[in-house]
Amino acid sequence: MTDTPKISVITVVYNAEKSVEETICSVINQTYPSVEYIIIDGKSTDGTPDIIRKYEENIRYWESSSDRGIYDAMNKGIREASGEFICFLNSGDVFLDPEILEKIFSKEYNEDILYGDTCVQFAWKLKLVRARIASKKNEPMPFCHQSAFVRTSLMKEYRFDTNYRICADKDLFFKLHRKGARYLYLDMPVSVVAANGYSVVNRYLHLKELNRILLKNQIITPFQYSCNIMKSAITSVLIRTVKLLNPRKGK
Repeated sequence: MTDTPKISVITVVYNAEKSVEETICSVINQTYPSVEYIIIDGKSTDGTPDIIRKYEENIRYWESSSDRGIYDAMNKGIREASGEFICFLNSGDVFLDPEILEKIFSKEYNEDILYGDTCVQFAWKLKLVRARIASKKNEPMPFCHQSAFVRTSLMKEYRFDTNYRICADKDLFFKLHRKGARYLYLDMPVSVVAANGYSVVNRYLHLKELNRILLKNQIITPFQYSCNIMKSAITSVLIRTVKLLNPRKGK
């Protein structure tokens, strides 16, 4: 490679001593020669900071401090990033293989957002989830953010809206899409992520925030928003009722 743009990989972590080491090793063992690794720890009370210290020679920056949620922590990582592109890799998630960054950045790109497919790890199987082509109207984030690389200049300009607890990433990509950000689909899996993400276990809040974003961007009408919120609330109540009446079936 004649040109090796620096890639900033950011991991946000809190009390994840059982999973953070695998993520760290996935990043620092990349064959790509220009990786800047940043870890933002939310003042963990378990062994997470000790594990980070074990590898700090390979970490450009890390801190352990209180934050106002995951997106506040991600914004802290953006503040410290100096690479050309940023990728967020959550604790417990890993790159597909040690050569993946070298495969992707073996050539130059004019686009602002590069994204690929994702392997989702369920308890019983590994499933390939293919990204979709971003539409011009209502699908500016058809990928998992662990499999996306966004120009750092854009991330620093817009950052995440911390008023959202789950869907700030979707809100951000709506903004970038409306501003004319250029997308490029990479026809390859990029990362392996756990299936039990925060938005999965907090499904009602996820749908509520997502519908707020769709309403704000005029993708749905106020009436559709009200209907969607009502459906989400009813579904949430039914799921909780099933779990209470039959815990085995509700799992």
